[in-house]
Amino acid sequence: MIHEISVLINVRNEEKNIRGCLESIPPGHEIIVVDMESGDSTTDIVKEFTPLLYTHPNLGYADPARAVALSKATKDWVLIVDADEVLEPELWEKLEEIITQDVYDVVVIPFRTWMFGREIQGGGWGPGQDWHERFFRRSVNILSDQVHEMFRVPPHAKVLRLPYPGPSILHFNYLDLEHFFDKFNRYTTIEAQNRFEGLKPGFRTFGKALLKSLKTFVRRFFILKGFRDKGLGFLLALSMALYYLVVWYKELLMNSYADLEPREKIRSSYEKVKSRTNARV
Repeated sequence: MIHEISVLINVRNEEKNIRGCLESIPPGHEIIVVDMESGDSTTDIVKEFTPLLYTHPNLGYADPARAVALSKATKDWVLIVDADEVLEPELWEKLEEIITQDVYDVVVIPFRTWMFGREIQGGGWGPGQDWHERFFRRSVNILSDQVHEMFRVPPHAKVLRLPYPGPSILHFNYLDLEHFFDKFNRYTTIEAQNRFEGLKPGFRTFGKALLKSLKTFVRRFFILKGFRDKGLGFLLALSMALYYLVVWYKELLMNSYADLEPREKIRSSYEKVKSRTNARV
């Protein structure tokens, strides 16, 4: 007997990725897709695989929309997959074995990640470095609506961490620097907004942000062996360090112009300077 699983996928403009993701899911499972206002053929491709297609406003990141997908799930076990991920066939066999054993509540799955055309070997994304809680009993899940915090595991849950080497989720991430920094910009804005609104602790001072950045670089490049990826590893470690400085500055702008969007307030100040050079006055 094969146990049915509710597979949750959130998408936005993923016509280049979603077919590969869906084709890695064996027939017979409940596939629930929540689309965040795609403007390409993503939803047409999804409809070839499942009728369970729902919509959610595009907020710039997928985490809040996962609650919609979870609310539609009907199976006892849930698997979260992103459109740029595929599951190795052996992983499905392992998940079936875990359900049959009926011991654990949450399963932490190893990842292998590709960026810029090659598999990453270090920096926290390398083989044996990257695990995520993606498979769980529907009754124990607690979702988070904050960026990069998919859900929080309740203290009483029995957690199984799958070993590596072993069946994994394959993540085909950034294609190029434009792709990388597009997400970098969106995620730093969202994180700064969370800190500004008190959903996460703010940095308060530049010193704290700088210290966090320095620790991040050391951890990514040296401790987690980002140097294995040579120049790319250095760029990724530096970018993740810069991430916290950018979050700090965006939060600073939000606090400085709390009564108005920072861009509008700054644009207004520019207009005042321009007016002094107006030869028609």
